[in-house]
Amino acid sequence: MKTLKKFGLVECGTQGKLFRLPDLSKQEGYELKKILLQGDVSADTAKMEYPQAEIVSDKQAILQDQSIELVIVSSPGDDDMSLVGEVLKAGKHVRIV
Repeated sequence: MKTLKKFGLVECGTQGKLFRLPDLSKQEGYELKKILLQGDVSADTAKMEYPQAEIVSDKQAILQDQSIELVIVSSPGDDDMSLVGEVLKAGKHVRIV
């Protein structure tokens, strides 16, 4: 059985739209594990789009999760860029989209 690489999504967008991920879990061996909403996307919207993912209220839930290897930061503003450094200090890969 193939091991899935787990990742977290931090949504910073302010237009009420959640970043749409391709279906990585089936094609590339990735699994979206946790979502942190820092923008104006509702938890209900996130849960409808990604029902398998846990919605968290604190970035530490993603940063301290040893099973998460990659963090995708979506639509970051200037104030959100410090998060990128925190992700790297936590030993995780980061992708800004």
